[in-house]
Amino acid sequence: MSEKLGYIYNGLGRMETDNDSIDVYSLIQAGVVEGQLLPRTLSEVQSLDDVIVWREKGRIVGCVSLEIYSQRLAEIRSLYVYKPYREEGIGTKLIESCVEKARQKGVNELIAITDKIDLFEKVGFNDPLHNQRAVFMKL
Repeated sequence: MSEKLGYIYNGLGRMETDNDSIDVYSLIQAGVVEGQLLPRTLSEVQSLDDVIVWREKGRIVGCVSLEIYSQRLAEIRSLYVYKPYREEGIGTKLIESCVEKARQKGVNELIAITDKIDLFEKVGFNDPLHNQRAVFMKL
């Protein structure tokens, strides 16, 4: 990883500027269009505390957020990597970074709602519901 102008030029980093927020919002929108992510507004993205990004040549090409609900539970949300950068291990590194951050903050359990089960199992997630499904209701 190399540093440039005080932020990570290649590799893991955080949202640092308003432009970073816009780039993360654009990533999330791409995931929404693909049917991979739930929508988020730009103001919601700007207000997130724990967004981790992956940069290639200074450009944000992947992101994930960690939403801590309590010491008992946090959720990994909005994991997305632009298509040309997939299959390079970026998603795994983003997830691992969330796991480490949750550990540092004393969180007991992490949840992720995903269709990328293999990716999450690779870093230690499992199915404690034994094939039961979570159900949701929008109010």
